[in-house]
Amino acid sequence: MDGRVVLINPARHFIANAHGLGYLIPLGLVSIGGPLIDAGFTVKLIDHDLYGWSYPRLIREIADFNADYILLGHSGSTAAHKTAIQTIKAIHQKLPHLRVVYGGVYPSYAHRSIMAECEEIDAIVRGEGELTVVSLLRTWEQTDDLSYMDGVTWRRGEEVIVNRSRTPIKDLDEYRPGWELVDWEQYSMFGFKNAAGLQFSRGCTLTCTYCGQWMFWKKWRHRSPENIVEQLKILATQYDVKIVWFADENFAADRDAA
Repeated sequence: MDGRVVLINPARHFIANAHGLGYLIPLGLVSIGGPLIDAGFTVKLIDHDLYGWSYPRLIREIADFNADYILLGHSGSTAAHKTAIQTIKAIHQKLPHLRVVYGGVYPSYAHRSIMAECEEIDAIVRGEGELTVVSLLRTWEQTDDLSYMDGVTWRRGEEVIVNRSRTPIKDLDEYRPGWELVDWEQYSMFGFKNAAGLQFSRGCTLTCTYCGQWMFWKKWRHRSPENIVEQLKILATQYDVKIVWFADENFAADRDAA
């Protein structure tokens, strides 16, 4: 593979980030970054929320990287959608040749309306993205036809096509986070430098009507305890991480595993 991919966390400007909480790594993008690197793509992560660059600076960084694909996703914040669309439009205006992919919880639910809202988006990844994103870009390296690509909503000319959903990943241990993409010195939490996010499990065993997470993840699954310990070891020894937050909906759904 020789495709070049930029992962972008759009700016949100939450007041809590600048005044006490600190900036947390965009775990969703980091999670798909590892599989993309392992599949042979050249990947760059730009946390636009953290850096606060102007759009001209952001576009210059993307152009200097000679990107082929732009992947945007915001971690757990529907409020960032408006900014994500603004970012996509600004990039497309100057770099119209780039393929644009959008993903995350909100785009997974609102994929039809978003595709109608923003014609600059080439595809939306619905649900978890590790396998889908790699398969999507591999397909694009050979053809424009995504007819057999599970888990995406895409354009064929003026037509928006909704492919069938992808089966949830069975073995989460197969996909490693792309820790090497993170600008570690910039992330902190409650005063602790080098703060990392990690996910032991996905989904929830409950089906509360006020929560959409169980519908997004489909079923509760978890990494092996051995894999989690290995990831913690990597974070501590290779990246000098001081504090780890777990992004689980229901960490102890299986008490024996926990």
